[in-house]
Amino acid sequence: MAIGWVFVNGKWYYLDASGAMVTGWVQYKDKLYHLKEENGEMSSKELVKVEGGWYYVNEDGSRSDKPAFNVLPDGLIVTTK
Repeated sequence: MAIGWVFVNGKWYYLDASGAMVTGWVQYKDKLYHLKEENGEMSSKELVKVEGGWYYVNEDGSRSDKPAFNVLPDGLIVTTK
């Protein structure tokens, strides 16, 4: 049974200790990685919403340290530095 990171048809997935596909955020070593809810595929080079902020997911699938921008309750977009 495969566990951990697996590469299938050009896409990365993460399987937990029971071999089940993980979705959402996964901590691996010292980084957070995003796995798409709809199919478990690792996100790469895209924005992902987290608690009101949008984070850029790097090419290697790891989340950037700071949000790219936040959306306030009134819909105003505030960029971060």
